[in-house]
Amino acid sequence: MDYKDQFLWNRSVEVVVICDRAIDEFNFEPGNFTLASEIKRLSTRIPVLLAEDWNETGDPNQNLLTIDSVLKLIRSLETHLILAKRLKLGEIKVIDNALKQVNQLRETSLATKEAFSMSSSKIAGK
Repeated sequence: MDYKDQFLWNRSVEVVVICDRAIDEFNFEPGNFTLASEIKRLSTRIPVLLAEDWNETGDPNQNLLTIDSVLKLIRSLETHLILAKRLKLGEIKVIDNALKQVNQLRETSLATKEAFSMSSSKIAGK
């Protein structure tokens, strides 16, 4: 299955759009640009990583490694959004919405990981 057909990839692209909207609301004072830049970099890195590393033949072990990397990026993205919220860089409800979407992406990633873990176990058991 092509990476663009994966629900996880499509969900991650939606998170990019939502994070970009949150950044648009930021108060850009000196020093705030770095945090906004990191949020943008981290959010866009997730679908790019999935596109680069997704094994289209369905090798569960490779895809498990990719999902682990995605989960690390999600934790970093969430941390940066929490910092932006605590620093009151933008409208709180917009940042909260981005955090909610990132959390949903995490849940989707974990569910996908679980599905691949079960596939990997079945393959190993054969």
